[in-house]
Amino acid sequence: MKFISEKKISLFYFLSVFILISFLVVLYLNNQKVKSTGYLVEHTREVMNLSNSVMLDILNIETGARGYLLTSNSSFLEPYNKSITTLDSNIATLALLTKDNPIQQQRIIVLKNSASERLSLTKQIIKEVQNKALTPDSIINILKKAKIQTDEIRSVLNDVNQDEFNLLKQRKKENQKDSTNTQWGLALLLFFIIVIFILIFLIIKNQIKGNKELAASTSAQKLLSKYSLSLIEASLDPLVTISVDGKIMDVNEASVKVTGETRDKLIGTDFSDYFTEPEKAREGYKQVFEKGFVSDYPLIIRHKNGNLTDVLYNASVYKDDKGNVLGVFAAARDVTAQTLLSKYSLSLIEASLDP
Repeated sequence: MKFISEKKISLFYFLSVFILISFLVVLYLNNQKVKSTGYLVEHTREVMNLSNSVMLDILNIETGARGYLLTSNSSFLEPYNKSITTLDSNIATLALLTKDNPIQQQRIIVLKNSASERLSLTKQIIKEVQNKALTPDSIINILKKAKIQTDEIRSVLNDVNQDEFNLLKQRKKENQKDSTNTQWGLALLLFFIIVIFILIFLIIKNQIKGNKELAASTSAQKLLSKYSLSLIEASLDPLVTISVDGKIMDVNEASVKVTGETRDKLIGTDFSDYFTEPEKAREGYKQVFEKGFVSDYPLIIRHKNGNLTDVLYNASVYKDDKGNVLGVFAAARDVTAQTLLSKYSLSLIEASLDP
């Protein structure tokens, strides 16, 4: 009967994990879709902004040329000179951004030709003004022709923007739909997790209630744990347990004294933050996870008041009853006195060698 119950529990765990993974996969794929549609929305906005920049270049060219035509003052050519340096680049970038849209590509070709004609006319105007070869009638004719060309360019750009605006509305709608699906998915995932935790709680509660031996064993383990903790606290050397991600899980009173920090502040922080060489400390506990242990690893603990303590760390991993690594247990031996003695002896030797 017990075997059947355990089989059912195992099947329940398997199905729970399978459903959870399925939820996560669906959420991941939908999130990727949200990112994709979000990118398309930004892409569409970029095309529209660039289209407006092209129109601004054309208007600057027209404004500069018209001012110069009417006044022969070269200062009016400043916006013209600025825009002719960016017009071709903006049109080329616009063509690149719309390369996947054949209709837009046709419009860009028309735009490029119209812009080239408009630029040629402007250069002609400037040249004729400089040569003083224009009459009032020719000025009026040139202005009319320039307006026609500008209106043609504006019409093309309006078509480009209208197409992109329609795409923007569609893509925003798709993005909103995908975002809503993601929110619903997260809500369902949260509900599923809550249900799973409730069922697991009930299963565990039922197992504890139906197994008095396990309860007695657990009680004995707690007593053993308290006894072990009292032995750890009695140690004069700083002792610490470190999680697999390098966070302090527990410390003894000696660790509190050597760092100057409270136990509550130490727990949950990065183990390597309390040494003069954090990278070296981080490398040390990584070696423990790789090799299973480390011996006489030299480090210097920094007290919050600035005092330094030379230590040699000895550490090893600890595991659960299934052999899974839970963390690292590390003990530091204070070797400050030995270090000072070594430095003093070295200074005496060096002094004796001086002439």
